[in-house]
Amino acid sequence: MADYVHIASLLVQVKPESLSQLQLDLTVQHGVEVRAQSPQGKLVVVLESDRQQRILDFQTSLHERPGVLSCNLVYHEVVAVSTADRPLEDSDI
Repeated sequence: MADYVHIASLLVQVKPESLSQLQLDLTVQHGVEVRAQSPQGKLVVVLESDRQQRILDFQTSLHERPGVLSCNLVYHEVVAVSTADRPLEDSDI
C-alpha cells in the first residue's frame, strides 16, 4: 500500500450530447467521482490515486475521447494516507 494518495480535480467540458455517456463511463472507474455537472456539458471530476502518473494518463484519455472539448487540472494535492480521512482542525488551516 502506498504511503500517499494523490487527489486531483478536473474541469471537463464536453459536448452536451456526449455528457450522459461520459458520466456513465466515469462512474464505473475506480477512484473517480463526478462531483458536479451542468446540462451545458461541464463536469467537475475528482480522482484519487496512489500514483501521479494515473492522473496524467486519465487527463490524456479524456482529451482523446470524442465529444470532449477540454479537460483541465484545477487542483492536485498529495496527502499522507495516515491523515487523508482525518477531519481538519483549526490548526491545519
